[in-house]
Amino acid sequence: MKSKQKYPFLQVGITGGIGSGKSTACGMFADIGRCVIIADDVARKLADENEEIQKAIKQVFGSDAYLANGHLNRKKIASVVFSDAKKRSALDSIIHPHVFNAIDLQLQTLSHDLRYRYVLIEAALMYETNMNETLDYVIVVSAEEETCIQRVMVRDHIPRQDVLQRIEAQMPMSKKLKKADFVIHNNGTVHEMRPTIKFLDTMLSQLTTASSS
Repeated sequence: MKSKQKYPFLQVGITGGIGSGKSTACGMFADIGRCVIIADDVARKLADENEEIQKAIKQVFGSDAYLANGHLNRKKIASVVFSDAKKRSALDSIIHPHVFNAIDLQLQTLSHDLRYRYVLIEAALMYETNMNETLDYVIVVSAEEETCIQRVMVRDHIPRQDVLQRIEAQMPMSKKLKKADFVIHNNGTVHEMRPTIKFLDTMLSQLTTASSS
């Protein structure tokens, strides 16, 4: 995603810290018929299938960075990158350019489908990679740190210290909130978040209509 492209729909980023509930929010947008591109899903597919990426990752992390089935050894990689900032930066520099290109291609394909008023692009490292500069708006999903910690401990079955290590590796939520165009506060239940999703959907749909008129 090298520069902002003109499409018949708005490009809207959605991000947030680990455990904030951004994936749940994306699911709600998808449930009401909106198109959501998940950058992490794109990255997973590329890491497992792109030979150029595989070669580069093995050079940095060793041949055991991949499992016998050819898939990335995500448990090993995670144990390294969340404790080594240089290795984390190296991994990002290998994968992110390919992810951006893949998302660009997907957006180009979607541009021929006039059903979409806006397209959501979910990425954990939205601001860290400057992806936000190519988008029209960015939504940040936010939750209290302790709420996030408890969610991730239950979801991933990992100890509190591991969650804290991952949180520390991310941009502070306070900075993300200052950069955000829209914020979803998600300290409660999924049911409590639904009205905010519906409100944002209505507003983004109206903004798309206004920008195209």
